Amino acid sequence: MKKSDRAKTGMKQNISSFCIAALLVCVGTVSAATEETEKDIVVITGSKTEKSLSDTVVAMQVITRQDIDESGGQTIVDLLENENGIQITRTFAGTGLQLQGFGSKYILILVDGQRINGRVGGNIDLLRFPLERIERIEMLKGPSSALYGSDALGGVINIITRAPKKNYEVEAEISSGATRVAGTAPISSGEAPDLSPVWVVPGMSKYSLYTSWRNDSWTTSLTTSWHEVESYDLDPNDVGTSGSSFRTFDVSQRTNYKLSETVQLSATADYQYRIREGIDASSTGAVYDRTNLIETFTAKTSARIKPSPTSQLQLSGAYSLFRDQYVLDQRNSSALDKDEETRDQLFQLNGQYDHLLFSKHLISVGTEAAFEQLQADRIVDKSQDRHRIAVFIQDDWAVMNSPNIGFVPGVRFDLDSRFGTKFTPKAAVRYDPVDDLAFKASYGAGFRAPDFKELALIFENPSRSYIVEGTPDLLPETSQGLNFSIEYSPSDVASMSVNLFRNEITDLISFALGETETTGIERYRYTNISSAMTQGGELSGKLRLWDALKINLGYSYTDSHDAENNRPLEGRSRHRLSSRVVYDVAPWNSSLAVNAVINGPAPYYVPTEEGTSAVYYPIRPESVPFGPLSALNSLIAGASEALIDIRFRTWIFEQFTIFVNLNNILNSGEARFFAAPPLNVIGGLIAKL
Repeated sequence: MKKSDRAKTGMKQNISSFCIAALLVCVGTVSAATEETEKDIVVITGSKTEKSLSDTVVAMQVITRQDIDESGGQTIVDLLENENGIQITRTFAGTGLQLQGFGSKYILILVDGQRINGRVGGNIDLLRFPLERIERIEMLKGPSSALYGSDALGGVINIITRAPKKNYEVEAEISSGATRVAGTAPISSGEAPDLSPVWVVPGMSKYSLYTSWRNDSWTTSLTTSWHEVESYDLDPNDVGTSGSSFRTFDVSQRTNYKLSETVQLSATADYQYRIREGIDASSTGAVYDRTNLIETFTAKTSARIKPSPTSQLQLSGAYSLFRDQYVLDQRNSSALDKDEETRDQLFQLNGQYDHLLFSKHLISVGTEAAFEQLQADRIVDKSQDRHRIAVFIQDDWAVMNSPNIGFVPGVRFDLDSRFGTKFTPKAAVRYDPVDDLAFKASYGAGFRAPDFKELALIFENPSRSYIVEGTPDLLPETSQGLNFSIEYSPSDVASMSVNLFRNEITDLISFALGETETTGIERYRYTNISSAMTQGGELSGKLRLWDALKINLGYSYTDSHDAENNRPLEGRSRHRLSSRVVYDVAPWNSSLAVNAVINGPAPYYVPTEEGTSAVYYPIRPESVPFGPLSALNSLIAGASEALIDIRFRTWIFEQFTIFVNLNNILNSGEARFFAAPPLNVIGGLIAKL
């Protein structure tokens, strides 16, 4: 958006004060939400069987629907960015995340336990998942392939969709906002950039509707939404955008039918249509308009059968389609224009049988079958496919009741048409010396199968004199991880946890120069040449005071090492601090939430004429230009680029919520290394019936 367009819809800088003042005059009634405890939360990701969060043998992290409502966030990224041990990454391919130092391509993303396809650059864009249809998010950190197979090298994110809780529900939301941007790029080389801050209106807007209905036999829900966000530029010295615009239409449904007391059937389907646009500027001065038209469709049917009080059979089948139409239009030329289409189809069949033996052993035996086909312009024969069959077995053993001791061993066998076989074991143990204290330890193995690009890519760049080719006989990347945690919950209003981890990763896939042709063209191939290590710890605490004040604090330490280059892994902050404070303002029937995240300096490796140079963002203190930083110095350095959000809500007659969100109030961000959206304000109305 050019400056002239922004000026027509410009916004004064005091809009935030005006909106908050307007909200404070609203009065009504509100009933305090009942605080969920770990005993109330039922999870499934840790063992593939339903279990109270307070009883899980493996350490898990969960975001509930109550957390979603309290946070005031508009997207799933707003939620995850404030979670301890999670670092959000933003690239041209979308928004991803890091867990325990593992990047996005090593994190398996599930929706209701079903694998999601459509990775771009190894990344599943988190903004594909609208917040209004999410019930909770379950996170399992560390290698988890013994249950979930490929891509669970570093952990699992399982997004559980909403199910009806009342006989009839309607929830509608309408919101709009403005984004503050620092000037505009020069239109031609002879012009200087205008750095005067302006407001883009509307910077974002959202319309959503959730409806559900239930009776004794049927439950059904329908969610639809339209979400629009304008692009932004953190570097006004060029015309390129730091964050793409997107316009997303999403519709999904979920239906369950109770055929009998022992048989339950379900069917889900969702469709999303998304346009993402941005501007790319190259170092040579060329400018490209980039457009992605992305469509996704998923359908799933499942059955749950309980032949006896101590056994259960689950069967499911699913189909997923990811279609990306990519257009790159070079301005004032057509030499480097691109018009490409990628179509990724995934068919899945799953079965799992659970049986309780001797009142102590919950035995789970499962099988999975998958067929995936990728059609793309840049791979050999423009089409590649693979099939995979897997079986797994697990024993959730309640060793003792007093004191509580649990032990969960398991193993999985995968047969993949591309790389052959893979065994992945796991073992977890839990010991509760007293009711409020739990010690948990686990070992797990993980792997990531080579993707189609790594196996069959063919990419030529004659202008730069190189070719990149896939390698059909690549091995899977593998990991082994140890986790040890202590969880202490002396009451329903206070809890704390400590988690220590170490992961060893081998057979990492990277580029290697194969040969140089007589014409001077260099030929690169993917190969298993690298290894890495991540280790560290996470400290979390939750406290609720006077039934009005809720405080969540988290600190994480992540040490990583790239063995191939003998340096830390790129983009990993060694120290990170997160906090959320929610205060219920009873006299005003309102709630105020303040979220803050501080990321310490992370290394980024930039090519130079002399080789590769390490650049840190946020900038390291001049007094300590090299070597490890202390936690205090690291967090002080990161404080100037902290992400701080302030979110205010007020209720009217219990059914209506008016909210105002001030996001990134310090306007933190940097175009190359930390492309966070700039300062923005969002206001809206939520109606619940």
